[in-house]
Amino acid sequence: MPIITFIKDMVAMAKGSYYYRIARHTQLFCQRAHVQAVNGRQRRMFFVAAAAADETMGRLLRLRPDAAGAGYRPRKFRSPVKQSALFALKIYLSALLVLLGTQRQDVLANTELDEPQLLNKWCSVFEYTMPDKEVFNQILLPAFQQGGIEALAKAAGTCITGRLSCASQPLEADELKAMEHALTYDLAAVLRNIKIHEAG
Repeated sequence: MPIITFIKDMVAMAKGSYYYRIARHTQLFCQRAHVQAVNGRQRRMFFVAAAAADETMGRLLRLRPDAAGAGYRPRKFRSPVKQSALFALKIYLSALLVLLGTQRQDVLANTELDEPQLLNKWCSVFEYTMPDKEVFNQILLPAFQQGGIEALAKAAGTCITGRLSCASQPLEADELKAMEHALTYDLAAVLRNIKIHEAG
């Protein structure tokens, strides 16, 4: 989804459950990205990542108008889920970061960052806490290293449903495929938006 379309949709749905639980966090992510990014490619990387997490979590929580066709079943989530939803957003962002690591050289070259700078800026823009970093380092990254994107999607889904107090309703096989598809699509979107276009 183009960034401008995403922003318009977010504004249109503002002040309802979607805004309270998801979109207001996304707005803060984008505000920090605008301030902290030092070039357009960094800014686009963070904007697209924030939009990606927003869309997937909004669909999983059944808060977006397009949720019904997204492949996720209705669930009973913890109420209120405001802070739990924030943690879930960052789980998805961490899964996306794991995949960005497979394209490390291109990502670093195109954003003009070295690896520590990228990780520090990512953690700052998305306001990672120690538990967020532990999920990345101890759960998601090892899952991907051992089982690829299928294992990554399963680990992310388990963390998300556990955090949202529906661990007794884990993601089914088709839902895990939907998350795999979303991660693959969002990785491609980030890479496309940080690509350096040659003159001429």
